[in-house]
Amino acid sequence: MSGKDPMRAGVSYQQEHATATDDETMLKPPPIKVRRKHGMAMDPQSIAARTRRERFSDRIRILQNLVPNAERLDTVAMLGQTLEYVRFLQHQVWQLYHGNPPASPNSVCEKWKGFVEAEYAAIG
Repeated sequence: MSGKDPMRAGVSYQQEHATATDDETMLKPPPIKVRRKHGMAMDPQSIAARTRRERFSDRIRILQNLVPNAERLDTVAMLGQTLEYVRFLQHQVWQLYHGNPPASPNSVCEKWKGFVEAEYAAIG
């Protein structure tokens, strides 16, 4: 057996020869530091901007789910496609309002043909 006491094998020299004040500081847990993510600002203006960006991203995802074939596009292209799609729907509403029959799936441009066919299938 070596000259070290097996019960004290894990005790350092400072712990072995600690004074009463050292014991008091050793009993206190180290202060808990709240660490933020690296690069994440915590000032109110940055938090507001981050919240705005998150809301914008959520709205874009919702819009992508509403517009046919928009999930495969980047944001700018998806907004352009959404604009075209809203104009198409406005034209459909205008035709219905003026008593014109709605466009048949064959007369609709290729881009919206799948959507119109799905609408006709849902109507019956």
